[in-house]
Amino acid sequence: MTKLETSRPFPNKTADQIYAGFEAAFRQAGFDPWKLRPIGWLVMAKCLEGGSEIQANLSARPGNPASALLLMTSDRHAAAELQPLAEAIWQALTEKV
Repeated sequence: MTKLETSRPFPNKTADQIYAGFEAAFRQAGFDPWKLRPIGWLVMAKCLEGGSEIQANLSARPGNPASALLLMTSDRHAAAELQPLAEAIWQALTEKV
């Protein structure tokens, strides 16, 4: 199983503000959000790519600066194949926050 984990800071944003963009960012990047956990600032999503499922989770972390953590896993995709999808999610989230 391949696992890709990346994190990005969001200066001048709160964890609530970052979380508010998760669902729309996933949808814009072609993922289907299937579990929303506002108390934990967590959204779980999935998509099919090349006939194989990719799982992705975004979680917000409070702090100075607040940040977001993206975790992606796949049984059949290499990290190099997940990277462009991760970048699409980050781009969409940056636009939404």
